[in-house]
Amino acid sequence: MSCVCGLFVVGFHHKKGAEVEFSYPEPSYASELPSQWSCIPSIALPDGAHNFKKDSVFFTLPSLLSKSESLFGVACYRQIDAKVLYCSLGHIPRFMPSG
Repeated sequence: MSCVCGLFVVGFHHKKGAEVEFSYPEPSYASELPSQWSCIPSIALPDGAHNFKKDSVFFTLPSLLSKSESLFGVACYRQIDAKVLYCSLGHIPRFMPSG
């Protein structure tokens, strides 16, 4: 049994908020997270995350296979300046805290 059950990339859209941009393995359920995991975007990018250049969040989620098991997760995030993006995304506002 693998120690890694899944991988999610969560991004912040300035109008929609935190949203899953990529997941592995790809979900077999439309393009939405299972209801038990619908909190992943807000856990991965919590309120106030914009006040820090980088941070980590540790959390648990219920197993989808067994009600008596929990899954452990970690979210690591950092802000990047729009100037260092490989493609020009002029519509993306960026705020970089000092320090």
